[in-house]
Amino acid sequence: MGFLVSIVIPTYNRAELLPVSVRSVIAQTYRPLELVVVNDGSKDNTPEIMNGLEQEAQAAGIQTRFVHQDNGGLATARRVGAEAATGDYFGYLDDDDTIEPEKIARQVAELQRTGADCCCCYLLKITPTGTERHPNEKKKLMTGVNPGDYVAGRSYAHINSLLIARRLWNEVGGFDPDLKIAEDVEWVARLTHVAKFCAVEEVLGRYEFTEGALSRADSLEEVIEQDRSMEKALLRIRERNKDRENWDEVSWRQRVADVFDEIVKHLLYAGRRSEAAEKWRWAMRATGGHEKLKRTRRKLRKARWLALVGKRLRHPKFSDHAELRM
Repeated sequence: MGFLVSIVIPTYNRAELLPVSVRSVIAQTYRPLELVVVNDGSKDNTPEIMNGLEQEAQAAGIQTRFVHQDNGGLATARRVGAEAATGDYFGYLDDDDTIEPEKIARQVAELQRTGADCCCCYLLKITPTGTERHPNEKKKLMTGVNPGDYVAGRSYAHINSLLIARRLWNEVGGFDPDLKIAEDVEWVARLTHVAKFCAVEEVLGRYEFTEGALSRADSLEEVIEQDRSMEKALLRIRERNKDRENWDEVSWRQRVADVFDEIVKHLLYAGRRSEAAEKWRWAMRATGGHEKLKRTRRKLRKARWLALVGKRLRHPKFSDHAELRM
């Protein structure tokens, strides 16, 4: 018998979408397989839907652990699911996304071939403006032990793409419940500091921005709210990893410069010049005066001059900012 793999699906008020995600796990060619579904206090008919899906999974030869709890948020549901999982490897799947039938089989084979602790792959990202492979050509899939590449944003893997050795859970720890948007970004940063990665360079899943998706923003104010979570995540990344031997301060400063360049511009687009200037000054101190942020100062100056004639910077294409930078 091969290694037991657990797939964890946290769900909240997605009774109409959950079956598609669960059935993509049931359709996996790999066995032995365990499915863990955590109902995070849903108010719809999720419990009834879960009962039927559990029977489907068991009929397909899949072990099941279906959990019901009071609403605690995505970070808590992911932690509960991981702690309930009993597999040698585990992975996450959001309740409105799917994986291809060969995903687990291909990743287990690559993990065994390379001796790695964690395997990633490409996903197909579906947005209101189209589809693309994720990560795109600007970033690479994670391989080896290169936490600096992830922290700086040079490499990436969506959390749905990961298959992770269960033994790493205690070392990495749970998700941060204070982070409402970027909790996966911060958690994967911890993972990259302790895990050796391998990659299957194929599209083995898909995720999309449905109504109610946490990472979707429909207004500039929502984008700014997401920025606050990303800012907090960056601080937590440094706080929790800076004492590790493989911590890369230069890479963290690069990421701060990239993120705060966006944060400052979003605030300027919203007409919040004082707050934008305050964020810019903080980022300059944190990065030791990064060159990218020096260029950002031009936006601050332009916004000041426009304000004198009652105008403000215009957002060039807001629809393209409906996602976080990761």
